[in-house]
Amino acid sequence: MLAASELPSHRARGLCGLAWAKYHTGKLTESLEAFQRLVEKFPEDALVDEALYMEGVLLERLQRPDEALAIYQQITDKHPRHADIPSHVSGGRTAGKQETV
Repeated sequence: MLAASELPSHRARGLCGLAWAKYHTGKLTESLEAFQRLVEKFPEDALVDEALYMEGVLLERLQRPDEALAIYQQITDKHPRHADIPSHVSGGRTAGKQETV
């Protein structure tokens, strides 16, 4: 039997697995919603960074670049040297859109 303190982590892993399953079957909106639920319900879980990153990727794929940029900004605020972000956000640009300064 799982201890009560272990339940949130298992639920977060379940949501993450569901999100990835939806992603791999091409159900991008459903995948995005599952990753968003994980972040909302388990904000302290170790999987949140992965979920946030995938939110950005999915928002880009769903042609929502402004929302993707906001997610990537959250990640870079928390992890300024995140290795994957520069490939998506460079000079305020994402998905071919440039931010005006």
